Amino acid sequence: AGFHPSLIDSEPNALLWGVRNPFSAKASNEPIMIVNIGNKKTTIVVWAQELVRFSSSVKMGMAGGQRDYLAMDWEHWVKTNKEEWAVTQKNLLSLTKKLREYIDYYNEHSAGAAKEITKVIVSGAWANFPELLDFFAKKLGIPVAKPESIIPVHPAYTTALGLALRGIYEEYYAK
Repeated sequence: AGFHPSLIDSEPNALLWGVRNPFSAKASNEPIMIVNIGNKKTTIVVWAQELVRFSSSVKMGMAGGQRDYLAMDWEHWVKTNKEEWAVTQKNLLSLTKKLREYIDYYNEHSAGAAKEITKVIVSGAWANFPELLDFFAKKLGIPVAKPESIIPVHPAYTTALGLALRGIYEEYYAK
């Protein structure tokens, strides 16, 4: 195709670039967990003190195949996809249990960073459902939100946005 790669990065780093403002000198040192939910896998990243402290990929996504979640609302989706909802509900409970395990592990073993995880950011197409964010917040007992990027894009594109922002930073600011 004639393309030449100019930037290669890991998914955890790209997610971090997509959920925080990399151009701001004012960065929070509060540990956060980023959860990127895809159709077949979920990527989990814990970020604290300007570093990736933990990352994992879980073979657990949200059922749905190729449907357009970008335009749906939660109630419509649940009503029209009863079989998928049963699978999704089961996956949500399993994923929540896994997130709780990772949060507890980090909070118990964060040697240099004495603070606990204070917030979870959910990205991926599913992050646009406030009901899902409320579900996670109730089950985990900490605030859960979708990404607030410096460029307003749908949460499904957080990883791609992160790669683009990193490329811009490397090209224009890091020199």
